[in-house]
Amino acid sequence: MKSRVVYKPYDQHSIHLFPPSYDDYVAGNHPVRIVSHILNSIDIRAIEATYKLVFTIKNLFSY
Repeated sequence: MKSRVVYKPYDQHSIHLFPPSYDDYVAGNHPVRIVSHILNSIDIRAIEATYKLVFTIKNLFSY
């Protein structure tokens, strides 16, 4: 089964060459940094494994 290539949209009149970083907009001592740190520290390997298993099973039975 071939995987489909997906391209990001191209806008020639874009203001930025690269997407802006949230670090440019959020202060280093802002409370949202705590939330970000907590979310980044959560172990989601079990969720990812389940997702990969379901995705693989769906692909086996797709025609």
